[in-house]
Amino acid sequence: MLNLNTISYSLLYLILILFVFGGILTWGLLKINKTKRVRIKDLSKRDITEPIETSLNEDNFDKISKKRAKSSIEARFIFLRRFFIPIVLI
Repeated sequence: MLNLNTISYSLLYLILILFVFGGILTWGLLKINKTKRVRIKDLSKRDITEPIETSLNEDNFDKISKKRAKSSIEARFIFLRRFFIPIVLI
C-alpha cells in the first residue's frame, strides 16, 4: 500500500520534470524564433549585388531574390521547430 509521502514525492517529481522540460522547450522555441527574426531583419538590410543577366527585369530582381530568401529562411526554421519539439520530448 502506498503511503501519502510516496504519492506526494511522485507528484512533486512529475511536476518538477514537467517544469524543467517545459522550460527547455519554451527557451528553445523562443531562441529559434528570435534567430529567425534576426535573419529576416538582416535580409531586409542586405544589398543584392549585380544579378546574372537573364530575361527578368532588373528592378524586380532584388524583390524576387529577397522573397525567395525569406521563404527559404522561413522553411528552414519551420523544419527546426518541427525537429526540436520531438527531440526535447524524447
